[in-house]
Amino acid sequence: MNKVTDEYGNKDDIDWDEVKSGIKEYTGEYVKFTLSVGGEVKGEELQTLGKTLDDSIKTAMGIDKYLLTSSQYMIYSSGFVVKNGITVYELVTAYKSHDANIFLKKILSTVVAVTATALSAELGPVPAVALGDFAGDVTNIIWDKFISKTDDGQLAINLTDHYVFGKDNDVDVSVFNNWLPDSSEHFGSHSTESSLISMAGNAYNIAQIYKFFYKKYASVDKHQLGDALNKILTDYYNNKTDYTIEAGDTLSKLAKKFDLSVNELLLLNPLIADPDKIKTGDILHIPLSHGVSMSNFNNPDFFKFVNDFLFPGASGPDTSEAIRVSDPLVIDLNGDGVKTISKSAGIVFDHDGNLFAENTGWISSEDGLLVLDKNQDGKIDSGKELFGGNTELEDGTLAKNGYEALQRYDENKDGVIDKNDSIWGKIKIWQDKNTDATVGDGELFSLTKLNIAGIKLDYGDVNATDSEGNKHLHKSEVIYEDGHTGIAEDLGLETDKGKTRYTGDKEVSDDAKVLPYIRGFGNMADLQVAMSHNSDLKALVSQYSVADEAGKFRLTEQIIYAWAGVTGIDIHSRGKNVNAQHLAVLEVTTGEEYRTSYHQKNPNVNDGILLEKEYCKFYGYVSAMLQAQTTYKEFFSKINLTLNKDMSNFTLNFSEVEKYIAGISSQSEALNLRGLLFSLLSYMPQFEDIRNSVGIPAVRDSTGDTAYQGGNNHPDYYFFEKGHGRDVVTDYAGDAGQADTLVFSQA
Repeated sequence: MNKVTDEYGNKDDIDWDEVKSGIKEYTGEYVKFTLSVGGEVKGEELQTLGKTLDDSIKTAMGIDKYLLTSSQYMIYSSGFVVKNGITVYELVTAYKSHDANIFLKKILSTVVAVTATALSAELGPVPAVALGDFAGDVTNIIWDKFISKTDDGQLAINLTDHYVFGKDNDVDVSVFNNWLPDSSEHFGSHSTESSLISMAGNAYNIAQIYKFFYKKYASVDKHQLGDALNKILTDYYNNKTDYTIEAGDTLSKLAKKFDLSVNELLLLNPLIADPDKIKTGDILHIPLSHGVSMSNFNNPDFFKFVNDFLFPGASGPDTSEAIRVSDPLVIDLNGDGVKTISKSAGIVFDHDGNLFAENTGWISSEDGLLVLDKNQDGKIDSGKELFGGNTELEDGTLAKNGYEALQRYDENKDGVIDKNDSIWGKIKIWQDKNTDATVGDGELFSLTKLNIAGIKLDYGDVNATDSEGNKHLHKSEVIYEDGHTGIAEDLGLETDKGKTRYTGDKEVSDDAKVLPYIRGFGNMADLQVAMSHNSDLKALVSQYSVADEAGKFRLTEQIIYAWAGVTGIDIHSRGKNVNAQHLAVLEVTTGEEYRTSYHQKNPNVNDGILLEKEYCKFYGYVSAMLQAQTTYKEFFSKINLTLNKDMSNFTLNFSEVEKYIAGISSQSEALNLRGLLFSLLSYMPQFEDIRNSVGIPAVRDSTGDTAYQGGNNHPDYYFFEKGHGRDVVTDYAGDAGQADTLVFSQA
């Protein structure tokens, strides 16, 4: 009997004979750790990383035989001959004074380092910030998977990629630091390729995920995608089929057969030591051609993933057809004119400095923004550090344009900003080379570095709109040191203030993570983030999760008001044509104060109807999202999501949903589910065809006086319950087949 005291103070008496019996047939064999990566990682770099681990273990264990192998295909494998009778526990805890936790952490940090190296080789230069976020996500995922809490609260350590090689099978070694006598139950057959550490070491898979999440969608909130990344890693890696190599097979033939490159096959099968020597009967892992299929999301994760993926093309509440613009001053760096990028690319930047980065048009990677890093943090945090309409002047007002913002620094009043003005050395050019709207390494330049000698303030009007939808408002000359001139332009970048990413504290509390997710709009953070900082809002959503149907209807509007911060507004304070709380919600979700065409705060009758219709749409969306993750959680779990092979797109399969609806005997419930789907897709234009095919928006009212504006191209269903108040429904139908239905329940 041994008494073990670990770093956490856990003490347990153990019968080690019982523990050893679970693995005794493997003693005297190899304990092997494998790091496998792809791409063009230098062999010596890989061996150095791996050998750091090997030497530490070898020294601690006093192992007399040491094996090290590597190959040009970047498979690193180290093995130790285990002394007769030694236990897995002794191997793990020998490092750093029986501290298995530190041992694991060192392995994980090495895996992340190898992954980062592989990413750089696979993709070329990777922005340091993006790589840091990505490596952090991978580390957290591995840590959560392999170092997690057991049921009794003890820290569990799962050494999934350490295997004892015995007579028949690889063995998954799971070690728990509370060292219960039945620990041997955790030793069983397992495949090396299924471990998350192997996934992290696989440069091809990681590179694909990086391209998908962090490069193609650079503006996507990386913190919110952490949970989804875990799901993608696991499902992508597990979503493969096994092929048994037959006589006459070569990797070239198999690559052609499965529409892959030889390099892809090697990267997906990192244990192939020599591509010219594959054996008949060996197993080759082939990715399924249809991509990754996922249907086992938790509902909040599912909706979070879909909304983040679709962000570049998503929409939101709207109260105006006017195009909004933000107007930074831009320098044409390559002499071919100032070029821009459409806001449809999904780029976000906090133009007005309110911690909500708006979806915006942007400048090309070949031109540069004129910037002033006011807080000297090496970042350009918002439009307040650009020269444009969000620049604050000395009197507290905002500049009319970029030239007025720059003009204040012309100390000698010569109409040129140059070395004779004290601001000259502080002004920089930001060339956003990867167009992610975040300052990266090597993107900030001094004016002198770019041979710029001056910027003229005397500008002319341009007033043109380019093919990307962005306006070119004004322009002036840039003077270079050799005497030639270039162009500076004041741009009007098209901006959607309702389509934003919150840039403040995005930490989600543990209790908020299990509650419904709804993406934020305008100046509203995502619901889970908002709940983490608003206990009243969290309490309302918690009540909703357990409330009956009538309670859910009452709570939905309370949740919306608390989320938008408009609970205390007098409903009559914006005139008689609109509910002032509803209008306030729309102002928050669109990021703008409402004004009529005559700049009045209170809408007329017709505008009031349109505004109430827009609020009703938002209410329906919020209600649908809440119900989808509570009342109808099982129903929505039937939606199957499939990512295509290169993870550039996905499809949603509603076939099981349709079967479920078809099997419902209650007509009202079936209609309600269709209405729920209709509202759920309100702000996803990518699924407009599905939304229209559902074709039955359902509106329910249980209290209050409300004006409803129905759709004019499909049948609508209105459900009124007891206490619905005095309501007005305005709707039109083109033919008899588009007739609407009003249902009064206990009215």
